[in-house]
Amino acid sequence: MERTAGPDWPRVLVPAVGAMPPAAHGAPKERVLHIALRTSSELQPGLEEALRGISSQYRDIDWMAVGDVGDRLNRVLALAADIAPTLVFMQLQTAGVLEPHHVRALRGLCDPNAVIVNWDGDQHYEPCSPERRWFAELGRVCDTSLVVNTDHPHKYATMGVRHPGYLQIGTDYRWAPGREPRKGTPWVVLLAGCYPHLPAYEARRQIVARLSKGPPISFGVYGAGWKRPYGRPMLRQAEEAPVYAGCKAAISMSIRNDLPRYTSDRLFRALMAGALVLVEAFPDMEGLGLVDGENCLVWTTPEGLEASIAAVLKWPEPYGRVRSAGAMLAATYHTWEARMPELLAIVAAVREARAGLQAA
Repeated sequence: MERTAGPDWPRVLVPAVGAMPPAAHGAPKERVLHIALRTSSELQPGLEEALRGISSQYRDIDWMAVGDVGDRLNRVLALAADIAPTLVFMQLQTAGVLEPHHVRALRGLCDPNAVIVNWDGDQHYEPCSPERRWFAELGRVCDTSLVVNTDHPHKYATMGVRHPGYLQIGTDYRWAPGREPRKGTPWVVLLAGCYPHLPAYEARRQIVARLSKGPPISFGVYGAGWKRPYGRPMLRQAEEAPVYAGCKAAISMSIRNDLPRYTSDRLFRALMAGALVLVEAFPDMEGLGLVDGENCLVWTTPEGLEASIAAVLKWPEPYGRVRSAGAMLAATYHTWEARMPELLAIVAAVREARAGLQAA
């Protein structure tokens, strides 16, 4: 995929349609302070390893593991004082973790040329919603605030957020093909949660209900909230690859399919594990390198999904090349290692824009 900047770069750090951000190569190593988001099912070792790869010094704190705001701030400031970071990479997805005045205090301990990044690697509310006010307020004191679709940064720019931008989630290189398939894996799988009180999950519920009631197939859905006979327990990331490797087709559905270049990170993990992925269409999916019939199969309606499943189950052999191409796409463009040049391009753009303002 060509790497070119969008027309608003660097005010809005979003790449041009169909292109990735320009890669930055040969830059000096950064002193990285990582304010990490880790959960029991997603420890993100690939992200940590990728950040270490661009670091001369690396310090991290798992903010979810430190419940008290004051203690969390003191630990962040102590780490900053230790290395005077040139890059602060924060994964803040909720209000109250760090406040704007905390970020100002942090900046006072950073290198003068430091770039403070806040990256939200999940999809939440619209930028103008009250639930996202904290993100916009924090974005006015951070150097750049990054999200995983290419629409919202333009909206955040009108709200005073500094250099809002796009950085897609990466996956772990450990998801390489060749994992031992899990015995007893259903032929068709969907890995996704089900939260009955949230309207965003209604499309998933309808698809599962339709596949459950249609012509009998070997089908399983892994995640919280699903019922037997098709429901399976939620899997940790380390448990997903053998399931993807063992199925004949994996369904990819995000909670929204109307945002350009936004998708669930499970899509990348499924591709990396060598699954034949049936992707629900979303805008500018081509910008992620997804091509129907080449490295995935794309569907737009429940009927189209059912037709693809029927074709794959009837004659799976020809789709082997699609599986291989999907795995190659993920391994080349969608690992955390591949994201680091994109992140460094954003950091370089912020520094260049800041230097230009100072010169003026």
